Amino acid sequence: MTKSIMKHVEREGVLQRIALTHGHPDHVGALNAILSENPIRVFVHELEISYVLGEKPFPGKKKAQKPSGRGHLQTFDDRFKEETGLRVHHTPGHSPGHVALHHEEDDVLIAGDASCQKKGN
Repeated sequence: MTKSIMKHVEREGVLQRIALTHGHPDHVGALNAILSENPIRVFVHELEISYVLGEKPFPGKKKAQKPSGRGHLQTFDDRFKEETGLRVHHTPGHSPGHVALHHEEDDVLIAGDASCQKKGN
C-alpha cells in the first residue's frame, strides 16, 4: 500500500499534510513509512491521538496498535481549514474521534468510515 500511495504522491506533486479521519490500523498502517520520506504534519481528532500513538487500545480491543506518527501528530485547528478549505465535523461512532471533512466550496464530503457497509469496509 505504501508504494502505491507514494507513486500517487509523486505523480500529483508535493505532499503537504495528512488528515486522518480516524486512527484505525487500515488508515494509519503506511503512516510511518510515508513520514520517513515526507516529514509533514498529520492532523487527527484529539480523541484519536492516544490510539494512533499506540498508547491505549481502541474500545473493544485488548491490545493497542503499533505506534504511528510520533512527533508529527497535531489536532485539527482553524489553520487546517484556512490551508485546505476543509471543515472538520466530529462524527463519532466508528471510532471515538472519527471525523468527516467537508469541502464547502465544492460541496464534497470525505466521510472516512462514517459511511460503511453492514459487513464492514
